[in-house]
This record gives sequence, C-alpha cells and structure tokens, in this order.
Amino acid sequence: MTAVLRLEKMNEKTRGEVLELVSRCNAHDGTRSELKIDEGINFHPDMATTFLIYEGGTLESFMHLMAITATEIEISGYTLPEARGKGHFKALREAVFREARRLGYHKAVYVIDTNSLEGLEWTKKKHLTYEYTEVSMFLANPSIKEKINDKIHCRVLEKAGLPLAFDIYNKIFDLDPVAAEGYLNRLLEDPQRHFHIFYYEETPIGLGGIQYGDDRAILFGVGILKDYRGRGYSRQLMQRLMGKIKEQGISRILLEVNQDNQVAYEAYKKLGFIDAYAMSYYSETIPSSES
Repeated sequence: MTAVLRLEKMNEKTRGEVLELVSRCNAHDGTRSELKIDEGINFHPDMATTFLIYEGGTLESFMHLMAITATEIEISGYTLPEARGKGHFKALREAVFREARRLGYHKAVYVIDTNSLEGLEWTKKKHLTYEYTEVSMFLANPSIKEKINDKIHCRVLEKAGLPLAFDIYNKIFDLDPVAAEGYLNRLLEDPQRHFHIFYYEETPIGLGGIQYGDDRAILFGVGILKDYRGRGYSRQLMQRLMGKIKEQGISRILLEVNQDNQVAYEAYKKLGFIDAYAMSYYSETIPSSES
C-alpha cells in the first residue's frame, strides 16, 4: 500500500518541493496554472491540507485541500509525468476523503487546468459535474489611469468593523452567514491579508481584499453592493486597491474572475489585466466509505 504523508502546514522545504513538482507538470502538460497554497483560512483549523507521496526521497505526487466553508472541500493535485499510472492519485484521493469524512464533508470540488487534457479526460471518466470556470488574470506595473474620486475612501477591516463587513459580504456574495463570519474572522488573523470596507462619503458601498506575497499581490473578495453598481465605483475601488499595492513596491497583481461574469472580466481588461490561465471546477459526492 502506498504511504501517504499528511500535513496541516508545509514547511519551506516541502513547499519548495511542491512548487517544483507543479512547475515540472506545467512544462510537460502545456499548462500554466499556479497552485493556490492556502492553509490559514480553512473552516476547520485542524484540517490536514497537504497529502504527499514520496519514492526514494523524491516527491512524486501530492494533493492540496482547501475548505473555507463547512459544506465542500476544494482539491488540487499534481503527479510527476514519469510517476503517473502508479496509483498515486487514487491513494491521495482516498486519504483526502478520509479527512473530509472526519470533518463531515460530503462534496468534493476538483480544480482542473482547462489546458490539462489528462485532467479533463479524468473528469469525463468519473462523470463529474461541471460547476464553473475561473479565469486568472494578471497585471504588471500597475498605474492609476484616472482621477480618484475623493468621496470614495476605504478603511482596513478591524474587529470592530466585522458586523458591518458580514452584512456587506453576505449581500454581495450571498454566502452562508456562518461561513462568511468564520472566513472574515480568519482573514483578520492573517498578517498577509488586508481586507477593506469602501465608502462613498460615509455610506458603505463595497469590499476588497489584498493578499501580499513576496513578489506579487492577489486581489480577492472584491465587490460593490447592488444599489451602487453602474456608477463607476467598481473601477474606483480597483484603482484604490492597485494604489495600495504599488505603495508596497509590488509590480505584479493577480485576480480571478468567473468566466460567465463578462461585465467584470471586461472591466478588468480595461484596467490592463490580461489572461494568464483558466481553471474549471468539477464536483462529486464524497463516498460514505472507502472503495
């Protein structure tokens, strides 16, 4: 039986091995995806997030698990080209399912690069349900292209502002209130994430977050309340966030947008963002026991 190592958090050595494996898979498969390693915002803080298989001291395969809600898990996985066909994926999947069942999850969502022919073929073989596709976009050397409206300003989210943030977040994204509350609380505990409430004068109109990395920043949770859309506020919000990133000396910004949200997609293109890659999401019910 293949031995699977499970970790709640990766150290720097393991993280480097994982990223190297992803790079080798991308080079072989003609894909360009970047793995989202996120261990600090899961609904269950004691959840194992990374599952690895080594042979002869070499990392041959791994799966990364993320679950920001109590209803579904999100799975990303990679296997070295020369190690495919050894049963690694099946062993990792069963290990992930054991962890998911321990925590009461019943739905698994797989993240598949749209250029991964093997990955897409596997989804067909398993009769998975297509959910949606997200386009990852990036912007190099951000610049402020229009005058900032002085009436629009933002405040970094602090604990006292959580009730207001919960209300806005739920109205924009229509998420489970319990999941949203836990998610925003965990954001406050992460020093790499800064979440902002945006105001028109003193009226709250939207939200936007920045996750800072070594050489890039990722925008997330960006949205405007329905009553304030169509007035150019979204563009102003984005310009504010881009300005904050530029102040930190970071020149590369990434974000994700649902492929079906053409309004947002075109707005990001007008700001200078270009397509990097796309990931499709496919789901299945987690078996109640091992096969």
